[in-house]
Amino acid sequence: MRFAVLSATAVGGFGPPGDDRSHADPARGLFLVADASGSTDGGYRLPLGVDRGLEVFRERFDATAGQEAVARMRAGLEAADVAMRELGERYAGRMGVPPAHFGASVTACAIGPEGIAVAQVGSARAYRSRAGVLELLAPDHTLATMLAADGQDVSDRRKVIVSLLGVSPKLRIGTRVHDVSVGDVVVLCTDGVWMDGADDVEALAAAQHEDELVAVVKRAADRSQDDATALCIRVEDVA
Repeated sequence: MRFAVLSATAVGGFGPPGDDRSHADPARGLFLVADASGSTDGGYRLPLGVDRGLEVFRERFDATAGQEAVARMRAGLEAADVAMRELGERYAGRMGVPPAHFGASVTACAIGPEGIAVAQVGSARAYRSRAGVLELLAPDHTLATMLAADGQDVSDRRKVIVSLLGVSPKLRIGTRVHDVSVGDVVVLCTDGVWMDGADDVEALAAAQHEDELVAVVKRAADRSQDDATALCIRVEDVA
């Protein structure tokens, strides 16, 4: 398969170094975004566990080649969860930071001839834009989404995350598989982009050049006062 990939990150709120991550590997058809967790204390953030978790995820994904994409990504997320928990247990008390600093939201997708496979934990999201119609590919793990599914009032609970890698007592991994066509645009983004509505996601899907993408992501970060990251993958060939 052949893809055109655009990516951008903007730091919001508390400044560098930022706690979002992204990874694009068109040769493998593997793409992901991640958002490290952790409360802010004194104006700083410590994304301590996310880098180790993503390293382990990619190692496990490669080690399970030959299996279905969803199974490979689930195995990668489970392995990342274990590694991040171990890191938190080893260093959180010693470094004087809460264990939550070792958690992360991760949304990954593997795109191949069989379709778009999505696996996610936490508050990052994956969308598909087809012929200008935007579709959420899997529900996020926020309290608001869970309450809305039951017809309950979500009020101000959008940012309450109910499952995080490396932190949550019971890990939830959401998986879905969707069909793929030439011209599809898959948008992966952290909650700094999507939390205040879909307008920014639609603009991301329509972006043709990196400077357009950067402008949208920076606007989202400035508005949300949160780090914002977007990865846009346009499917150019499915052969």
